[in-house]
This record gives sequence, C-alpha cells and structure tokens, in this order.
Amino acid sequence: MCLNLVTFINGKLTFLCFFSPSLAPAHLSVGSCSLPHLCISIASAYHKKVKSTLIFGNLGLTICMLMLSLSAISNTAKADHTSNKQDIEIFETALENGLKIIVVPLKSNGVIRVGIIYDVGCADDPMCKIGISHFLEHMMFKGTKNISMKKLNYLTKKYNSYVNAGTGDDFTFYHYILNKKFLDVDLKIEADRMVNLELNESDIVSERNVVAEERNMRCDANPTERYICDALPKILYLHSNYSYIGIGYPHHIKAYSRLSLKKHYDRFYAPNNATVLIVGDITQEEAFKKVEKTFKYIKKTHEINRQRVLDPKDLNIKYTMDRASKQVTTRNLSIYYTFDRSNVDTLKKYYTAKIAIDSLCGTSRSVMAKKFIDRENKVYSIDGDIILNAFDKAFVCIQASLRENTKMLDMEADIDNVVKNSPITKENFEANKKRILNNIDIMKDNPTEMFDYVLQNKVLKYSTDDIKNVKNIINSITFEDVKKFEENIINERNKTHRVYSHPEGVTA
Repeated sequence: MCLNLVTFINGKLTFLCFFSPSLAPAHLSVGSCSLPHLCISIASAYHKKVKSTLIFGNLGLTICMLMLSLSAISNTAKADHTSNKQDIEIFETALENGLKIIVVPLKSNGVIRVGIIYDVGCADDPMCKIGISHFLEHMMFKGTKNISMKKLNYLTKKYNSYVNAGTGDDFTFYHYILNKKFLDVDLKIEADRMVNLELNESDIVSERNVVAEERNMRCDANPTERYICDALPKILYLHSNYSYIGIGYPHHIKAYSRLSLKKHYDRFYAPNNATVLIVGDITQEEAFKKVEKTFKYIKKTHEINRQRVLDPKDLNIKYTMDRASKQVTTRNLSIYYTFDRSNVDTLKKYYTAKIAIDSLCGTSRSVMAKKFIDRENKVYSIDGDIILNAFDKAFVCIQASLRENTKMLDMEADIDNVVKNSPITKENFEANKKRILNNIDIMKDNPTEMFDYVLQNKVLKYSTDDIKNVKNIINSITFEDVKKFEENIINERNKTHRVYSHPEGVTA
C-alpha cells in the first residue's frame, strides 16, 4: 500500500516519501524534492500540485476525474467574484461519540472523494518514539481482526479508483476516490480499522525493514533529501516538535514494539479524535446517514490532549547555513522571516499574507521576478512561500536560484533593499487577488482539489464559516491590509535564517 509523509506549503497539500512495498508507483504528479526549502517533512515549495503515488483499477473513474479538472478550467472565465452568497456549500455535524462529519456536495458525475482524518501526526510522536505515527499508518494496511490484509487489498482495489494515506506533522489521513454507490464499503473499512487493528509481531518486524529502507532511500542515501527533511528543520525549529524528521531515525524504527504501537493507536485512533470528510456528488443528508449508520456504535474514548513543545519567542538570534553538495548544480539562496502564528490565525489573515508574498516574489509577475529576472538577469528563478503548521511559529521564505555572475551576498543585499522599500503596488495586489479567486473557482468543480482545500484549512484550525465564505473574505482584503503585512512581517527585524546552497568547490 502506498504511504506518504505530507504537509502544507503555501496553502497546498504536499506529499513526501513515496513508497509502495508491493507495487511500483503507477503515477507521479509534478514536483520533486530538489530545492533547499521545506517545512518539516515536505517536498519542494516550488511545486504547487498535490503529489499522488498510486491509482487502483477502475479506469473509468480516473478518466472522469481528469475530465472534471479540464471542465473546471474551461469554466474559470465565467466566475463571478462579487457575489455575496455563500461561496462553498459545506455541511458539518458530529455524532454523539464525537466523530465529526464534513460534507461538501459537488456535481461530479457520481464521483466522490472520502477520507478519515485523525488529529495525530509526526509532531505528536514521543521523543523516544519519533516516527511512530508514520509507522502506525503503515500498519493500518496490515488488516484487522475482521478483515485480513489480503481481503483489505482486494476491497480497496475493487471499489476505488484511487487509495492513499498520508502522515503530516499535525494529522494522519486515509482517503479514496470512488463512485458514491460504493461509499458504504470504504466507511466500513475505516470504522473497522478505527477499533479492530491487528498488530501482529511478524508484520511489525517486516514493516520495520520496509520503513528503514524507505528512510535509507529517501534520506540517508540522498544528501539533498536528508538536508531537506532533517538538517533544515533543526535550524528553523530549535526545540519544537516540528524540529525532527517525521519518518524517524534508525534507532527509533528498530525500537517500535507492539506495545508502543498499541498505546499510540489506543490514544489517538478514536471517533472523538477523527473527522470524516466527503466531497463530491452526494447530498449531505445521504452522507450523514451513511456515516452515522456505520460509526455510531463506536464508543467515545478519553479526552485527548496533544502535548507540544513550542520554541521560545524573540530570541533575537540569526542563523546561517552554508551547504555545499555534489548534487547541487546551481547556487541557491533562501531567506526566512519568522513571525508569530497569530498573524495568520484567520483565513482573512492567511490570504492577506499570501497575496503579499505572491505580489512580492511568489509569481512570474511579482516585484522581484520583474526586477531580478526580467530587467537585471541576476537569477534563474525567484519564489516565495508562507510556511505554517497547526502550532508554533510561521515563516515567510524567499528563494532564489542565482546566475553564475551573481554573488550570493550581493543577491541577499539586493533582496534586503527591495524588502526595505515595501514595493508592492496596487496593480500587483489586484492581479494576485484575482488569480487566487480564479483558482478557487477551479477548485469548486473538482472534488480532489476541494477535498485538499477543506482538509488543509481544518487542520490549520480555520473556521468552517470562513472556509464557506472564502471568496467574500478575499474580496474584503484591502491593499492597505496587504501593505501592512508586508511592512510588519517581511522586514529586517524578522529576518532570522539564511541558507546558502551551492556545488562543492564553488564559493557561496
């Protein structure tokens, strides 16, 4: 079964660590882990699409999803960004046992995407068992007391066009794309796995080898990946739970026992710590009824407290990392600005930040792209991202890939000068605001994109009301709001980290 580590970058769900012990990946979407930039367990922030690894059977459903995406793109120009109506229909309820249910009805020719999300991720791992959340995700495909691993694989292949799972810093999820008439099958599988997971010693031993090889392939044998996954978080997060790699370290992987896995499973896999998310061609009444019928018999467990170590604030320390590697072919500069997460604790604040970053450096028509690429020819590319998790601090990152005649320190000074002058114009602001609204319209016709949008915003603790009314919220953002974020957050005072990455033997 295909398993991943995932996170959010610049508002997109991103997968890291692709591995299938029994099947070669059938499909990889755009993206790679190639640039010196990350947020804990992440892939490159230069790529904005969701990475997926395994597509099962039923080609008709897969083709249907492709057609939905193409149809959505063709409808973008027809969008009305001035409506005061609720932008996205989202229905939310909860069962008596605490299980939350979110349904987003969309017209999608019978296709739905369904998933169950648990409020547990790599950052919830005990320090002595780092990586156990990811390992437990693997074990969830080994079968239950009622469904053998062989039968589980058969059912998921037969009734779904896509099956996947992921472990992020703050969540773990299991999800499917299918025809809605088979929804009961997947709900029964997830209800059974919530309470009846079979943790066999032989499976644990064999899976240790699988995960150890995954780590070796993704980290130890690949210096670039190891830097992205392991070294960089150590300077971004000093003491926080986000400072260690989600896949764990070799001595941790060897130490996972049936008892420790069972303890982690019993603590976090419960209805009062889970959300069922259904997006696609189904009514909320039908979806609520099916979920309630399947999960209502599972008992609520103890109250679950997520214990986190957070970094101290305002240390007034600046960090420099100089990385030389044979795998790096160009000289790259990354600059990080650290700020308190309260500055993006609502969806309006988040999109204000996103518009500011995209206007400054995050698109091909940004202020810095026009200056450093088009006019001065100093860099091959320049980009920017907002990096945040459910807890702890947040970052703005500016990354540039330098041309041969551009010196690293000179480029850093040039970026500092641009930032100092607060150069975002009203034209930049309006263009990026419109682009984001267009992207939301595309998403509204695509269950896969909509699922990711709702998932990321719920994990990041944004309110359902804000998620429903996202276009109205974006339309309420003013040029003054964006300038205020630019001036208060992206400045020399908040500049805390710089990373030089270059080929071996080449001066930074």
